[in-house]
Amino acid sequence: RPNTHLDHHAFRPRMMICAGEDANSFLSVCTKVFGDEPVELYQQRCYRFWHVDDILLAWTGIGTACIEPLLREFSSIGNVERIALVGTAGLPSNSNRNLGKAHPITSAFCRACAINSLGVRHDDKLKPRARSMQLAEQVSIGSSDFYYPIQGGGEFDDVDLVDMETAQFYYLCSDIITQSEHAFEY
Repeated sequence: RPNTHLDHHAFRPRMMICAGEDANSFLSVCTKVFGDEPVELYQQRCYRFWHVDDILLAWTGIGTACIEPLLREFSSIGNVERIALVGTAGLPSNSNRNLGKAHPITSAFCRACAINSLGVRHDDKLKPRARSMQLAEQVSIGSSDFYYPIQGGGEFDDVDLVDMETAQFYYLCSDIITQSEHAFEY
């Protein structure tokens, strides 16, 4: 694993990835949710890892360039059953969603992402592959590799939330499953 250097014994069937958030805030929330403080395992480049409740927690930087190597290395182990991406999102100007509330994302759209160059169109709806999401409230997100809005605006008028990873995460997970014999939920 050239990017993470994480030993294969550290991997767990369930993983949670947090991209681009403050690592201490992520750990604080995990401690509240799981009731135990995560145990730090390893840090390499822009990646940090912990265990809690037999879940591997991974923290990394913002966007596709951090998520893609991490997912490829996780999938090479073959024992992954479920990967969850957690983080924050912003609101487009016309959204009626509440900030500070968890929203499972049921559809994501790539808006000015590196993966658009792979043939993913602006209006392609990317979806998670998780049974638990079938009952979730329908919430959409537009993801971009640009931190600031694209000049001209309007690229997020048809979505509920905006971030920098979800669409790329859904696309990359789907691509990894297509290329391997191992399927997992995300």
